[in-house]
Amino acid sequence: MIEACLDLGNYDSCDYSIGGIYMWADYFGYRYCIESETLFMESYRNGRRMFFMPCGAMRTNDAVLLLRKFCFEKSYSLQLSVVPEELLPKLPAGYVAENTPDWNDYLYDIVPLTTYDGHALKNKRNRARKFEMDYKPLFETIDGSNIAEAISFLNSYVSSDKSGQPFRTYENRQTLSVMDRLELYPFHSLVVRVEGRIQGVIVGETRHNVLFVHIEKSEKSLLGINESLFRTFVAERFSENPALRYVNREEDMGDEGLRRSKLSFNPIRILKKYTVTYE
Repeated sequence: MIEACLDLGNYDSCDYSIGGIYMWADYFGYRYCIESETLFMESYRNGRRMFFMPCGAMRTNDAVLLLRKFCFEKSYSLQLSVVPEELLPKLPAGYVAENTPDWNDYLYDIVPLTTYDGHALKNKRNRARKFEMDYKPLFETIDGSNIAEAISFLNSYVSSDKSGQPFRTYENRQTLSVMDRLELYPFHSLVVRVEGRIQGVIVGETRHNVLFVHIEKSEKSLLGINESLFRTFVAERFSENPALRYVNREEDMGDEGLRRSKLSFNPIRILKKYTVTYE
């Protein structure tokens, strides 16, 4: 039922994808209900209660008014988190909106990413080409024959992360959790082998015309591996589904290194999200 509501809502933000919800459910303490084919979801963390944008068959205005009524009866203010910018004009009047830049998504035109054609992606193209010439990598879909090795690689990757950032630590843990149950999710996946060993993993999902990339980990010492793995994954998805138009590489969570990396792939749009408060 959740997936059906997400299909009806058809938001481009990663927060309204299967991976975006399930990978962060424990961290944000998500609870949900479905009413009139519409998903209502609440998060509760560190004493702060917030709601997602209702997603489904109900009109945005009507669904938010229903939430306002619910909050009024519970005697607390309504706060909506990660509200896509394009939905702000559809909200009932009387709110204050604040952009949350650390949670903005990076959206890309899918076609250039299948080849890295063009001047803007020249460096990506050269790095991927050199990696492929030097190492002759092999790419494989994750299945029963290689899942254990993929998890072993990710365990090593996660253990080497000394950032100490709470969001990064949780994301790493959830990456391993998803991999343990990968067959339960509607996800696409790919690994890259270098000299016989898995050295990179990428996992994502498609919703309507958007490819969401949820997991993207590769051996940092291999120059060009990330560019090569990402391009191959995107090209395979586009070949399978030519109706795809965009790639969403999600947010940077305030990490400057991630921000530079995501910007370097030449996004066509930054999907701004807002915290909306009704008193």
